[in-house]
Amino acid sequence: MATQDESVVITMRLPVEPVMAESPTDLGTVAKVGVALDGVPIFATRPRCSTPATCPR
Repeated sequence: MATQDESVVITMRLPVEPVMAESPTDLGTVAKVGVALDGVPIFATRPRCSTPATCPR
């Protein structure tokens, strides 16, 4: 089990009045896509690859 690291600080800026983007944004390999109500970041799924050599970095 992982231990909690008290030195880590995550700052998130959330718009009070969000607006729709003009075009979709590529999320890349692994990206934060949201945040839960308790502050836990939500990540996009990682890409699947058959061998380590074919995995994006």
